[in-house]
Amino acid sequence: MHRYDRSRRQFAIALSGLAGFVDSVGFLSAGGYFVSFMSGNTTRLGVSLGIDPAQALLPVLMICCATIRVRRRDNQDENPVCRDRRRA
Repeated sequence: MHRYDRSRRQFAIALSGLAGFVDSVGFLSAGGYFVSFMSGNTTRLGVSLGIDPAQALLPVLMICCATIRVRRRDNQDENPVCRDRRRA
């Protein structure tokens, strides 16, 4: 188990609070969709498919965009040219 000093714990708490605030604002701005939690969007997708399949388009797009973003980041991590640029 890692033990952190008081200032690091306070920093982690502040970051957690900020992340929650950003997610709350994004949730309200995106019409009830989660901007940071993909599990919430997959749940919304399942509900939309069961109730009104036409409304499932937005959760599908958000899940696809998040997947593409993660794949691009992973590809950059594997590319030695990109790794060298970040070190410079």
